[in-house]
Amino acid sequence: MATLSIKNLSKKLGQNQILKDLSIDVQEGEIIALLGPSGSGKTTLLRCLSGLETPDTGSITLGGKDIFNSQTDTIVPPEKRNIGLVFQSYALWPHKTVAQNVAFGLELRKTPRDQARAKVEQTLNRIGLEGLSERFPGQLSGGQQQRVSLARAFVTDPVLLLLDEPLSNLDAKLREYARVWLREALKAAKMTAVFVTHDQAEAMAIADRIAVLHGGQLAQIATPQELYENPNSLFIADFMGSPNILSGQILQVEQQEATVQVGSSVVKARVNANVRKGEKCKVVLRPERLTLGERTGNSLQGDKEHSLYLGSHYEHWFQVGDERLRVHTPSPVGFGQVSINFTPQSALVFPA
Repeated sequence: MATLSIKNLSKKLGQNQILKDLSIDVQEGEIIALLGPSGSGKTTLLRCLSGLETPDTGSITLGGKDIFNSQTDTIVPPEKRNIGLVFQSYALWPHKTVAQNVAFGLELRKTPRDQARAKVEQTLNRIGLEGLSERFPGQLSGGQQQRVSLARAFVTDPVLLLLDEPLSNLDAKLREYARVWLREALKAAKMTAVFVTHDQAEAMAIADRIAVLHGGQLAQIATPQELYENPNSLFIADFMGSPNILSGQILQVEQQEATVQVGSSVVKARVNANVRKGEKCKVVLRPERLTLGERTGNSLQGDKEHSLYLGSHYEHWFQVGDERLRVHTPSPVGFGQVSINFTPQSALVFPA
């Protein structure tokens, strides 16, 4: 368990600049999720941390010691970084038992057999695999195999754990359960961890903070709630969740609230970025923050086009001027024109 500091990290692959002056600090025992579109640099960053890739410039400091520094030509080889790796594919040996798979790292360190056996048993018990030590990977479920992969990383007491899409091979229902035990296991071990995922719900459920990468740069790093509620840009607002984004024009700005013309309606919205009177803008409205009913002081008029039943809620599509807007409700809604209401605090305005 240790702090991790990434400073001004850059990496080119061929002619492509994958990482650009990237800086992130991770506290001891903190879980950080790396989130972003495909090609944003998430996996490359993970490989640079593990030593499988060498950055071009910058530094990586783990537990107060440089494991990479371009200015001092420091490059600590992967096997000497004391970093645990958990792969998307589990990477288990099918001909070895669970206990033998987990003990592999201890064998490489020439740990005495009795100590290794006790350590393996303790680690298996910690993550709910007691009684399965003599089984082979082919006799385990996907969730159990993922736990074996995690146990193999835990057993050597790494100072940092790196996870690459750790739950992506599990089915949807098991993945929801796995989020809980993975976070609990990491917190129980007081493990400093960085994991890559494409699943926003997974990142929000497991991570203490989420680092969103865009074009090899850090777009924003914050707690899941802060990232969702207070995005620092239109990109983050659009990337987190699936919001409505409507075009408008700023009529007035007073402190942190803007008056905006959206089609034929005038509404108020919260300002999270630099906007000025008279300029074009984008208004971000999350479907679950909208209500339907009698017109209020902050509303849009829409004609319902169709609805989808999604189990936990209904999703309704409305034509609002020249644009379409989605609203989530717990119950069905009839056709016809309706008022779509929201509070100024639940709407965000950004420069177009």
